Amino acid sequence: MKRLAAVAASAAVLTAGMSFASSTAEAAGWCSSVGSAGSFCITGNGDGYNVVYSKWSGNPAYVDFNLVCGSDRYGDDGAFWISAGQSRSYYFAVGDRGRCHGQLIDRNNGGVWNTPDVG
Repeated sequence: MKRLAAVAASAAVLTAGMSFASSTAEAAGWCSSVGSAGSFCITGNGDGYNVVYSKWSGNPAYVDFNLVCGSDRYGDDGAFWISAGQSRSYYFAVGDRGRCHGQLIDRNNGGVWNTPDVG
């Protein structure tokens, strides 16, 4: 029982940390809406860039993250499924590449959303 409580507490801390990161980016204005289905945010820290997609509603989506810095494009680990109520993130450990934006691609319907530039 103690182990289950410890796992639940760890999950709560992880979830709270993800929500805080997303809220911080949202507060700073580095987010864009994904229609009425969610938000897509980016932060940069000199060592790389973190993107977060928070899906609020709608059917499950098969999406892919990219990072675009000028004419350079960086991919993540590939497309993934996300459902309403979930948040997914990816850290692009590419160093400081100047002004960059995140790109979210819906592999089901071809929709593309971009965050504002950061950096």
